[in-house]
Amino acid sequence: MRSVKRGMTANSRIMLCMVMFAVLAVNPLKHVLSRTGRSANLFGDDVGSSRRTILAADDYEDSPLSWNSFGGTVILWLFNVVIAWFCLIKMLVYGDPVLNSKSKAASEFARHKKSADTQFRAGNATEAYEEYKECLQTFGLSLPTSRLECFMANSWQYIRTFLHRLWIGRWLSRKAGGLFCPAPVRTEALASAREIALIYHRLNQLHLATDMKDPHGLLLSLCAVNMADAASHIMPADELMEIYLTAALRVKQTYPRFLKFFSRYYVSKAKAERLAVCGNVAAKLTWQFTTYGYRYFVNHTFHFGACGLSEEFSQLENKCDPLAFATREYREHLLKRALQCLVGCGSGAMTGTKAAGEKQTTLVTSVAGTQISDVLCYTQLLIDTLKSQGSEDPLGRVEILGRDSVTNWWCSLISVAAFWLLGEDEKAKDIYARVDVLPKVLQGATDELPLALLAAFMAKKRLLDDKVNFTDVFNECLSGSQHLRTSLTFNKCSSAREPKLLVQLLVCDWLLESRTALWELSVKTVPNYTPVCDVSVRHFQEDLDLLRLITDGIPTCALLQNVQQRVYLYEAVYRLMAGASPGRTQELLDRTLRHRSNKSSIICGKDRNQQQWESGERQKAAALYVACKYLPAPLLSTPGERAGMLAEAVKSLEKVGDKKRLQDCYNLMKSLGSGTVTN
Repeated sequence: MRSVKRGMTANSRIMLCMVMFAVLAVNPLKHVLSRTGRSANLFGDDVGSSRRTILAADDYEDSPLSWNSFGGTVILWLFNVVIAWFCLIKMLVYGDPVLNSKSKAASEFARHKKSADTQFRAGNATEAYEEYKECLQTFGLSLPTSRLECFMANSWQYIRTFLHRLWIGRWLSRKAGGLFCPAPVRTEALASAREIALIYHRLNQLHLATDMKDPHGLLLSLCAVNMADAASHIMPADELMEIYLTAALRVKQTYPRFLKFFSRYYVSKAKAERLAVCGNVAAKLTWQFTTYGYRYFVNHTFHFGACGLSEEFSQLENKCDPLAFATREYREHLLKRALQCLVGCGSGAMTGTKAAGEKQTTLVTSVAGTQISDVLCYTQLLIDTLKSQGSEDPLGRVEILGRDSVTNWWCSLISVAAFWLLGEDEKAKDIYARVDVLPKVLQGATDELPLALLAAFMAKKRLLDDKVNFTDVFNECLSGSQHLRTSLTFNKCSSAREPKLLVQLLVCDWLLESRTALWELSVKTVPNYTPVCDVSVRHFQEDLDLLRLITDGIPTCALLQNVQQRVYLYEAVYRLMAGASPGRTQELLDRTLRHRSNKSSIICGKDRNQQQWESGERQKAAALYVACKYLPAPLLSTPGERAGMLAEAVKSLEKVGDKKRLQDCYNLMKSLGSGTVTN
């Protein structure tokens, strides 16, 4: 047996397709035979036949032996079908190359493939691409070198895709090696088809991941899918899923805009394979089948190549794999959504339900404010992208199987922040250990933002101790301020992305909250407020200046509005700490609740029904709480105004889900004698 059985070229298959189409559509044999029979009858040796040629022709057409009769038509169509079957069998059954597993060529192929796989895993795209092309050469295959060859090859692959879609083509392709060949021969032929599919798939991955500009990408994708369909019976489900999902990315990258919806077809094929899998599946092959992940995958435009190598929030597991790029962008998207909900700057909220072991999520629009519980919905989706499918563990106790330690750290920290706001401190303590240790990638990063966030986190955590050490909290705040100031200098050099701005806002928020908490603890036994030392006030002012710097770098109006309300709120707190005149403090709290307008706020007690809350719900509640607790009674318009303001704050906090501050409001209501409070 020969070492390699050569397959048919694309040109030869196109010629056979044209013959098959001509036979079925034009039916030339009928016209040839009809004309031949009529000529023999009209111009034969019988001299008498020339007397009535018209009647003779009519008699021939009515004869049961005529090709125009029913019997003749059936015979002709049977003959045409036989020709069409011959063409299909020749193209699909005997048209693909087969490598003899015991030949010298097989050893050469194994050597090239091992080298290519090693280069692929190491991220060396150029070397891997050349090695995989050598693997193709072993099968007698090569990439087209001219536009005509490329057009013919793509045309044949589209035809084959159409035939596979009709089932008949896929059935014939799975008969590779021969219609009635022995089982070992067919196994060898299908194994060759599987290897060819994987080679084309790797080439397609490298072509996508490095953003090559040559026209081979679409051909590589089509070849990989068609050969995978032919060898699907012997291919693992995860290989088929990876091929189909990569083909979907190719459609989104290459097809015209009005044809990009074809990516859904390949995603559906991958989902069908996923449903047939019982064991664990790689994390990068699972998130596309959740409701939220599917919408993101089919609607989002992904970026490959050098433009997407930043690892601030998520690591790239393999820079030669386009699905790794897509997974990283999806993780960063979920992180951004979770941060938006956490800091109260999100324009959308998520409601989640769990059914049949899968989180079904729906994105709905919200006018103002976000639900803290939505943060946990996003982090749960994020955790699902970090672990293999097959186990359902509670949030915070899941065993991370992925290699993305950066995303794991961010996810754990955001989860802790959400648990704090929900008043579930015990759940937060369960994942403290993951946050306390900063990943090495972030430790050596040029931007010190992760260090600033870790310091702010430590300050918040120390405030929850039974005995708060004021010095430790103060030092952590000081360290966080220094790192944050260094991070903000990078914003001047290059425009910061929204996730980075959200993290900077979160750090500054935590620092100011921690300093405010220290002040409140120091004056806890004093009825109103007491001025603190100049050092604390000065550091609070410095952090407030950092918040103003963040405001200067924010490009979006919605986020800018939210941050500006925080500036007004903390300016009011700063005046309370410094013992300044309460009149200006009241104005700042009033501006926290609304933009500059002619409408007065609830703090001033006028036109309450006409007040339109345009700030975040959390800032609104914080402003009302501070006003009720620290503003002198004469500044409020009516004696019962505090009770109404606290009731408004409670409604806002219930909407947001901030149970921590909600408990503080209840305690203040009790201390003010606001009547019975149901907690």
